[in-house]
Amino acid sequence: MKYPDDYKEGVLKASPRDAMTLWASYSILESRINLNRKILNLVLEEIHKRTGRIKILDAGCYYGAMLHVISLNVNNDDVEFHGFDISENKINHAKLLAEMRGDDKTRFFVENMHDIKTKEKYDIIICSEVLEHLSNPKKAVLELYKHLESNGIIIFSTPNKNNKIKYFFPGLKQRIQKVATEDFHNKNIKAEIPEDPFQLDEKVMYPDHINVMTLSQLKEYINGAGMKIEKVKRGGLVYGGMWFNRHHIIYSMIRIIDELMNYFPFLKEFTWNIIIQARKVTN
Repeated sequence: MKYPDDYKEGVLKASPRDAMTLWASYSILESRINLNRKILNLVLEEIHKRTGRIKILDAGCYYGAMLHVISLNVNNDDVEFHGFDISENKINHAKLLAEMRGDDKTRFFVENMHDIKTKEKYDIIICSEVLEHLSNPKKAVLELYKHLESNGIIIFSTPNKNNKIKYFFPGLKQRIQKVATEDFHNKNIKAEIPEDPFQLDEKVMYPDHINVMTLSQLKEYINGAGMKIEKVKRGGLVYGGMWFNRHHIIYSMIRIIDELMNYFPFLKEFTWNIIIQARKVTN
């Protein structure tokens, strides 16, 4: 998989410090890259099955990094890239970054996932780490479905509310709640950052994750929209953090274990993230 030489540096610079200081963590960045790699592989597999014009949408694209990475791995002029985000600031930044790298093909625009106004329809839609931020993720899934071409796919990823690893470390949740301060919730970058190595408590660690779902909940929304679930994949065992940056050997061992766990379907809920690929099937 290709990444631009300055990908890590660019992501770190592009991420606003007041959004989450932990983005400066190497292990979190590596975890996100591994998640993106799995999503990228699903996208490439689908592209290779298709002929003719292919339209790809990144719904909730942030600064457009995912579309850029996909474009580096696709040598096909018939693939068209679009990305939207609710934040005008993020879209302006995405446009600027695209211009700086000479990308005049990717289209970025502002859109609300609860009420998508564009008339475009897409063959492949990516919705990665977005649903947990929305007040009504069920409605968002329905909106995305409306903008999916017949036989098109949506690739979802979202944090797993039922990450079963938390049952093996019950004391960590209380420890996070104890050290998390009001300043941290107000995103004061000088506040003490919780030291939970497994990032188990969504509401404490990420206050803007207002709708974290279980695998069964996400499946219910997808099936309710009329899509057929084709693939369910694990994201990663842990999301990383400053603790792992100081314990490289432990982090490396967990990464190895994490890869081995992918071969055992019954361990699919031992994961920080859920990845689901679903297809729009017409009778």
